[in-house]
Amino acid sequence: MERANPNYHWNNNLKLLHQNIRDLNHKNDESSNFMSTKPPQVLCYSEHHLKIYQLDNVLIQSYNLGAKVSRNTFKNGRVCIYTHDSIQFSSINVLNFCKEKDLEACAIKVHLPSYTFYILVILSF
Repeated sequence: MERANPNYHWNNNLKLLHQNIRDLNHKNDESSNFMSTKPPQVLCYSEHHLKIYQLDNVLIQSYNLGAKVSRNTFKNGRVCIYTHDSIQFSSINVLNFCKEKDLEACAIKVHLPSYTFYILVILSF
C-alpha cells in the first residue's frame, strides 16, 4: 500500500480526471496546465501510447503512478492511473483480463478514512 501525504488536506469531494490523452509524452504539459487550476486526486489516462519503461519515467509533480498497462506487440493504446500524494491506494492486478487490441485495463483500490473504493480504467476496441 502506498503512503499518503498527511500534510495535504482536501475536503471529502474526490476529483477524478479521465482523459484519452493520445500520447502522454507529448501532452504532459497540457495536462499539467489544467491540473494547476483544479487539481484532481486521481488521473486516469487512456491511449497513453508509452511502453512500461517510458511510462515509469513520466513524472507528474505530486502524483504517483498507481497502475499501468502497456502493449508488448502493437503500437498505441495502453492505460494508466496516477494518484495524488495525499491518496492512499493499492494496485490491483487485472492483467489476466487484458488482451492487446481487444481489452486493456488497470485498477487501483483507494483507501480513504471513511470508505474504500475501486477505480478501473478500461480501453476496449
